[in-house]
Amino acid sequence: MKNIYYHETNALYSLCNKVDDIVNSKVEVATSLFSLQEIVEGIDEKNSFKRKSVLEKCIRASGINIFPYVVRECIGTAFNLDLSMIESILIEKQKVWQEVGIIKESKDYKDYSKRIGEVFGEDALKRKQWIEEDDKKLKDSLSKCINDDRIMYKKIIKEQETHPTYIEMDVNKAFGFERNEKEIERREDPFQKLCDKLLLPLIESLGITYDEFEIEDIIKNCDKKALTAYMFGTDAYSKVKMAEMFDDHKLAERNDINDLTHLLYLRDENYIIVSNDKIFEKCTFKKMRMSTQEFMNIVNKDKDGLSIVDGKDQNKKPTNEIVKHVYIVGSKSIGQYGGYESFVMNLLQHHKYKGNIKYHVICKANGQGYMDIDRLPGAERVNEKEFTYCNAQCILIDIPEKLGAAQAIYYDLKALKWCCDHIEKNHIEEPIVYILASRVGPFEKQYVNRIHKCGGQVWQNPDGWEHARRKWNKYIRKYWKLSEKYAVKYADLIVCDSKHIESYIQDEYSCYNPKTTFIAYGSYITPSKLNDDDPKYTGWLREHKLRDKEYYLSVGRFVPENNFDVMIREFMRSKTDKDFAIITTENPKYAEELQQKFNFKGDKRIKFVGTVYDAELLKKIRENAYGYFHGHEVGGTNPSLLESLGSTKVNLLFDVGFNKEVAEDAAFYWNKEEGSLVDVINKCDAMSEEQRNEMGQKAKKRIEDGYSWEYICDMYEKAILSK
Repeated sequence: MKNIYYHETNALYSLCNKVDDIVNSKVEVATSLFSLQEIVEGIDEKNSFKRKSVLEKCIRASGINIFPYVVRECIGTAFNLDLSMIESILIEKQKVWQEVGIIKESKDYKDYSKRIGEVFGEDALKRKQWIEEDDKKLKDSLSKCINDDRIMYKKIIKEQETHPTYIEMDVNKAFGFERNEKEIERREDPFQKLCDKLLLPLIESLGITYDEFEIEDIIKNCDKKALTAYMFGTDAYSKVKMAEMFDDHKLAERNDINDLTHLLYLRDENYIIVSNDKIFEKCTFKKMRMSTQEFMNIVNKDKDGLSIVDGKDQNKKPTNEIVKHVYIVGSKSIGQYGGYESFVMNLLQHHKYKGNIKYHVICKANGQGYMDIDRLPGAERVNEKEFTYCNAQCILIDIPEKLGAAQAIYYDLKALKWCCDHIEKNHIEEPIVYILASRVGPFEKQYVNRIHKCGGQVWQNPDGWEHARRKWNKYIRKYWKLSEKYAVKYADLIVCDSKHIESYIQDEYSCYNPKTTFIAYGSYITPSKLNDDDPKYTGWLREHKLRDKEYYLSVGRFVPENNFDVMIREFMRSKTDKDFAIITTENPKYAEELQQKFNFKGDKRIKFVGTVYDAELLKKIRENAYGYFHGHEVGGTNPSLLESLGSTKVNLLFDVGFNKEVAEDAAFYWNKEEGSLVDVINKCDAMSEEQRNEMGQKAKKRIEDGYSWEYICDMYEKAILSK
């Protein structure tokens, strides 16, 4: 049976710019008058244009079915009650369509307000103020109710985590319902209590004649009894969202009556709710829901000519239906800072159609290297602390910046806690928690134990030799070494991005008999989409007074272990007429140290050009560089090196095992001795174009043979699904 994908209100916002793709696919899409009603009711001066755009696109797209239901019809349908001919509902529908028409015809919010006043009267413009006043009264009432019984309030939270249909608070007082309290207390069935406290009074408010026992039988025999009860329970709970100030924001996250109401008339099993709201991850019918990103994956597959039935690709053999949940800790962002961030971005991109792998990625909300969602194409914000990218749930965590270097440890620990809480709360079976870098080894045990209790595994990527980085003092280096030791001890699997690192782990920590595997980073050899005369590239050259193909390049963090001191010293001593463009992060203290030592500002060939976050521009800069300096001496397979081998013809690398393992004979090597790099620069300057092209082909072959992202991500997929 073919699925029908019902778009909840926030999904319409997320996908309004993709309506044409959706309509042109074979995927059957629907929404409701209720969704349009929600959009209409939220019109104000700030967002009128966006809401108008959403309404126009939904209505114009004839391929989207609009169910003619408003909120109360949805409620009634859940009880097999036909409310469609009730006069008040007919008037409500007519009003919604009228207001939709007014919004479409209005030039701006001022014009909209004028038209609303002409059609519905001037008092209509005050309705938002009235609603806000009513909400305040309700909030005050609930606040008093909750304050009167804080113990009961905490009990509600606890019960809600394990029994989503169970409500135990004095809702009658909060809503002013006068019912027989003693009779209610004699009934032990929580669902029956719920019926008495909420369902029957709400049905009464619709003006329907009913037999009390008949209605209760309908409720009990309803296929979606638990969901129905949950929805009506959240009629109270959604108002309690206003009381989130009292202790627990989880309460607000867990309940949203409007979103649950959407489910009440979607009674056929082939309906799937498209929504990014977290409430659907908590409710009984979680399987009925998918995110907008998951929905667009299906649309894109269908556009490519694949057969989609029930959300599955029928052109492929059936795969294991079990979804493996992978939690990634240690990446500051996705694609915006360094090696781990590039790795995570490419892993998610290559696995975005993998229905049997679900990623959860923790990112920094603030501080150095924080996740800037607006700079990540394809990212969709869910709320202030969450966004989606490809098929991944991405969480933003705030960091106290006053902690300085220690904030990295705080960040990883807070991320691990979030992962453990999410795994336990959602009963995730056999999760994998993948920790990038060994920063919190001494503190991992408690989290490892929690993960193991859920049948999960902890994977560790030790990066390189953090304890060898020159920027740390001896005490911090001792900590990094100790942290690495415990990280290896507690991990179920050590994923090494270098064979040298893998050998080091096996030898150094043989007493723990560590289980290791080698999976490197990846790269591309596809050329930049920019031409040599593209304004982006030529403008960058002009800005930094560089000549096309007449500059050496280095890309990396401006830290001592990347040997910028050696590169600058040797370049200043060379006779080359080419420039040295350094793309790097700011480090004023280290820069001043080198200035005092070498006075590099006196050499006009040396140019610090800042950072470049445009991927295509950076690739073009690499392609047209005469040569690439790579001075990294600590770490495993470095992404910057891989990108250079895939783009730059001539590469000059620091002579260390990590780098030689990757490039082999496709590069030139230098060391810290005076004159070593000068000799290599002179040799490269004397190369013919034919020799440069030959070196470039060798470098690209190294990437093709063992470091392409397709190959690396396939290795990760096999490792994940084999656990």
